[in-house]
Amino acid sequence: MRKVRHAIVFLLAAVTLPLAALDAPPAGNLIPELNFQNPAGWSLGCEGTIQSVGGKFGDQVLEIRRNDASLYQPVSYQLNRKQLKNNTVYTFGAWVQGSKDSNPSLAVEFHDRTGKYLSGVYLGDHTPSMTEWHLFSGEFTVPENAGHAKLTLFLPKNRVGINRFCGMFVARAERAPELWLYWKSPRGTLFTDAEKTEMTFGIQMLGLPENLMNKNLPLRASIEQNGTVYGSCTGNWRTTAREIAFTLPVHPGYSEVRVEITTPDGKPVAVRKMPLTAAPASEALRPGTVSIDANGRILVDGKKFLPIGLYMNCVDDRLKQPRNLEEDLQIIARSPFNCILDYSAMSWKEPGKIMEFCEANGIKVIAPMGADQNVPLMGRFQDSPALLAWYIADEPPGSELENILKRKAELLKRDFRHPILAVFCRDNDVARFASLCDLYGVDHYSITNPGDTLDGVVGGLENTLRALAIPNPPLVGVPQFHNIGNYATRSPEEYAKYRAPTETEMRASVWLDAISGAKAFLGYSYFDLFSGVNGEDEFDRRWPEVCRVGADLRELSDYLLGDAPMRKIVFRGDGGILRGGLFTADDGRRCVLIAAPHGPVKGSFTLPAGWKPQSRYGLVRHLGGNRWEFSSDGAAAELLID
Repeated sequence: MRKVRHAIVFLLAAVTLPLAALDAPPAGNLIPELNFQNPAGWSLGCEGTIQSVGGKFGDQVLEIRRNDASLYQPVSYQLNRKQLKNNTVYTFGAWVQGSKDSNPSLAVEFHDRTGKYLSGVYLGDHTPSMTEWHLFSGEFTVPENAGHAKLTLFLPKNRVGINRFCGMFVARAERAPELWLYWKSPRGTLFTDAEKTEMTFGIQMLGLPENLMNKNLPLRASIEQNGTVYGSCTGNWRTTAREIAFTLPVHPGYSEVRVEITTPDGKPVAVRKMPLTAAPASEALRPGTVSIDANGRILVDGKKFLPIGLYMNCVDDRLKQPRNLEEDLQIIARSPFNCILDYSAMSWKEPGKIMEFCEANGIKVIAPMGADQNVPLMGRFQDSPALLAWYIADEPPGSELENILKRKAELLKRDFRHPILAVFCRDNDVARFASLCDLYGVDHYSITNPGDTLDGVVGGLENTLRALAIPNPPLVGVPQFHNIGNYATRSPEEYAKYRAPTETEMRASVWLDAISGAKAFLGYSYFDLFSGVNGEDEFDRRWPEVCRVGADLRELSDYLLGDAPMRKIVFRGDGGILRGGLFTADDGRRCVLIAAPHGPVKGSFTLPAGWKPQSRYGLVRHLGGNRWEFSSDGAAAELLID
């Protein structure tokens, strides 16, 4: 899947269904029928109107019309938060029609009680023309801390044209209760010689009947291998609890842990099987084995390793001709980056030769397994010392989770030496998504136009960490290096309205990931540096900036991978948006990372007594004693180091 971005913050993941799939909104629709004479509940702004005719079925239509590309005012309907239940799957959508290049889009967005943006699920289509009626449909769950929710319909930023919407709906999805689990411990393959292992899962139950809410429900856990159960235990689950734990025996090889929840009188409620591969503890130290430790760090041959990587794609359809992979790898080999994730790896003509080059030049490879037909091709990578991990999913919709979980099981049956990575941009389904992977990637991109800030990165990280609730999560940061305009237009005039993140913003994004606990970094993306309208000229200008950010991470590897836990920096004054952390290398050296998503901002803080590090970017001054002050007029990244 390619990352397609909209002018707000998150992914536009369109699900276009056959025209005959839905002739009327579903039962229980929370969006009232349009009334062109009384638009109660709708915020139409200056762009939206309700017309009496023109809809897909000859009924009313909500029309958004824009002639000035500099304007942007989405139309929205405020949903009744009391009608939306937590831990429940909802479906939403609309019939949409647009003029050429108008890209009709819609979303459900969530804010907390103070109005702060939390997250959203976005639907859209970037095909050249949407002049025929199409049905866009998606799913969402409500973040626990959401105080407000709204359906938003819009013509994306920097667009002109006419978009029409009809048959809008938000309704509870009709389905049986869903039990979702994700591993908190162990992480990835279980390397152990013990006969029994304590297992801890994050848990979420979607669609639990109201008569079972806030009750203790019986739980039975068992573990099986080749269809034979070899261990089991029973207990109870309080439906408000977000974690369960139990102890089971584990045999070497592939097993499945089965968790079943029942009603108090023993009737089945929901069941989930989780794949697990176990191996003797000595296997974690063998050459070619990659594991994840209790601190969320990646270990290669038992030694700590900080991936500093780049997404690649040699056959992106925006390129005038396919890139020369060998030439690009030589460029990367001379850079600070030590890892690649190539979307086009499954089509490499000589994978053995490429993997040998990567091994010889210290480049680790993450191989994409984002489709079932790729699984049989594992052998072309699996035995190479350069392989770091399998890439199983790239911002998947919730409807794909069951299929991806089956793919994960197939990977684990074939390989216990490499972890599985998936990357996500939505914060309100974290518990479900986390079931798919050992390494959880986060890629909130918030820089699109002049005036944009990194607030979306901060919010996305905080929401993800809150939902995972794991000490030292195996987090992979995927900072924005690309210009979203690359995906929006090929017109030089239109492209000029977009912008790439500055070097400072890229560095601040990386710092925010690190302060949040990331122990791996994959910049998105290398190929975007030359796939835009300006081609190689943009690469020549921006590649040195990207390399300087990568070089910073190489310099900080010992600190970010240190055994001592990060100490959070607490700011006083205007430090509400500031994030900071003190990191300690295993030899005692220390550094501080500070990131500001936007400015102006100022905040004071304390450091260990007697320590007087140097400021790399001149944004911190010593106030005397152990007090220091940070200030910046805009987004900023500061490094204090011995």
